[in-house]
This record gives sequence, C-alpha cells and structure tokens, in this order.
Amino acid sequence: MNILPDYQNRSIVNLMASICKSMNYTTPYSCYSGLDPQEINKFENIILLIIDGMGYEYVQKEGKNTFFQKYLQDRLTSIFPSTTAAAITAYSTGLSTQQHALTGWVIYFKEIAIAAIGLPFVARAANTPLQLPAKHLLNFPNLYDNIERTSYYIVPQNLKNTAATDVLAGKSNRLGYKKLRGFGRHIIQTVNKNNSAKYIYAYWSNFDKLCHLYGAGGNNTKQHFFELNEFVTYLSNKLANSNSLLIVSSDHGMLDIKPQNTIYMADHPKLAETLVMPLSGEPRIPYCYVKASRRDDFLEYMTKNLAHAFQVKKSCDLIEENYFGLGWENTNLRDRIGDYALLPKADYVFKDGVMGEKIHDFIGYHAGLSSQEMYIPLIIKSLR
Repeated sequence: MNILPDYQNRSIVNLMASICKSMNYTTPYSCYSGLDPQEINKFENIILLIIDGMGYEYVQKEGKNTFFQKYLQDRLTSIFPSTTAAAITAYSTGLSTQQHALTGWVIYFKEIAIAAIGLPFVARAANTPLQLPAKHLLNFPNLYDNIERTSYYIVPQNLKNTAATDVLAGKSNRLGYKKLRGFGRHIIQTVNKNNSAKYIYAYWSNFDKLCHLYGAGGNNTKQHFFELNEFVTYLSNKLANSNSLLIVSSDHGMLDIKPQNTIYMADHPKLAETLVMPLSGEPRIPYCYVKASRRDDFLEYMTKNLAHAFQVKKSCDLIEENYFGLGWENTNLRDRIGDYALLPKADYVFKDGVMGEKIHDFIGYHAGLSSQEMYIPLIIKSLR
C-alpha cells in the first residue's frame, strides 16, 4: 500500500509551517494542528533535532522504553520523494518538492545540461564541484533569511560550508561537528549562550548511513539507535529548565531491500536504448527521460519485463495528483522529473550509472512510498 504525503496537516511542511509562523514567517502550507505557533513562540529556544533515516515504524518497533517513544506525539509523513535531498530542503525552507524542485539525489539540471548530485552540488560523472553559484540552480528562499529569531544551523563539519549549505542555511550561524559529543556540545552551548530568542536546527546523519550499510534491522543500526536514545536523554536533562522546546523528527524512514530485488540497467540494454540519458532521481523513484520516437517501446518493455517491480507513471501526472506538494510550482520542476517516473510496487530498486561512476549496493533504501519510508515520528518535550 502506497502512503502519500499528507500535505494538508501531517507532513514535514505542515510542521515547518507551525514553526515558521511562530517566528513571523509564512509558508505556503497550513500549520500542523498539533503544534500551536503561539505556544511555540513562548519558548526562548526552539530546537529542531533531525535524525536522518529514523522512521516512525522503526521507533515503534525498536523504541520501547526509550525517550523517543515516551515523548512521541504523532506520526507524520515525509514529502515526495521521501529522501534527504527533498526532505532536508523542506526543513530549511518550509517548502515541498513542488516549490524547491530538489527532486532526488541525482538531478538533471537542464539549465546547464548536466546530471548532478544536488546537495553536495557536484557533477555526477566526475564528482567535481559545479562551477557556478548554487543559488542559480537552487532557486528558492530559505527560512533563516526571513524569521524573526537568531538562528543556528548545526551540521556535520563536512557539510558546514558546501555550496548547497550556503543556500539552505542562509544567514544562520553555522556550527560544524565531527562526533556525537561535539554535536551535543554545540546544542547545549548555543542554548546557554544568552537569553535571546533562538531557533536551533540540529542535523544528525549517521543513523541513515548505518541503515544504508547494514539495514534498518542490522545490529550496528540498533546499537546506534540506543546510543542516540542515551544522547537525547542526556541532552534533555542538561537543558532542563532552559525554557526550550525540543522537537525531534526525521526526514524519512528506511526500507531494507533483498539483493535479488535490485534491478540493474546493465541487464536491460533494450530498455536503455529507449532513454535519452541514464536514470536520475533515486533507485526507489527513478525518473526516465525517454526518446520521443521510442516511447511506445519504453512502455512495452516495462510492461513485459518489469511490471512486477515498478508502476510507470507520467511525471506530469504526479504533479497533477499532488505527489510533489500543493500550490505554486517551481519553474524547473518538470525539467527535473523526466517523462516518466517509476513507482516501486514492493521492495525493489533500480540501479543505473554513468561512465566512471561506481554503483553502490546497499541494504537500506528510501525515497519510496512504503509506510516504512514515508512515516516519520514527531517527538516533543518541553524543557521548562
């Protein structure tokens, strides 16, 4: 069963609408009904802690007697596609993919005729930085330039000064860390810095990395989950009586994929012949740019050979059916989602590559519409 984003009330953009409204910034989306902006504004510190890859169903399965389950308020949905590039951008903008047009890990930027990896802002084939200001391609406003609070952006050291972060973090005060201890130290020191009203965005990426490598069901992943539970419990205790609102959530969940359910374009050369370029987007949600003269061949091949794994949808239909969001549309969106998108019917991924690119095989994946990928937890604790 596919889970679609609940853009009306219970998704990342609705949560961000409430947070942004509390700081006198309005986004295109309605506020999440479970968090009153006026109540949020009463706190001196608003702390949004995002644990990449920690899905709601994972918390329900593994989180008994943890901080995460004790203070679990609600089950939200990610946006579409349920992947870091799209969802983390939503946390920095209050916008969904329909507005920010970061449509996946690999994006075809028509403006420069290059398939690139959007958030690192590097060319896909050579893995070299794109030689133009990121704002030319990442053409959307960030919330940090518009809110009425001093803001802090706490991310891994290697992400602190990237071209994409320049756009996402705007005028916020950026802080980089290398390990969990440094992550916590930055959060605690920022809260205790002064008595001014502050918005603190804190992002942890390692849980997602472990899910990719070992699977959501892997022992390494479980050990790290309990380490994070201890960390957030410690953080909560250290910040008790600090007049802070601690909000913990995620960008997406994870789904483990069996090796036999990985499909490689190299095994389907007849399909590759129908495409203008290699697949873009995500292994769970590939975008297909199809030769105009070969569309019937493309559809016939998918029906005969891969119908068990993927549903073929016209990309423009996904826009009309509100997969990517509601409201106004980024002028570049349609150029970045191909002619067709492939929606996985179960736990399948589709891998493609370009010359010189190593194809990585993982256990855990995201971006799809399964409940494991789409549902994220909303964990809230008042620290007064």
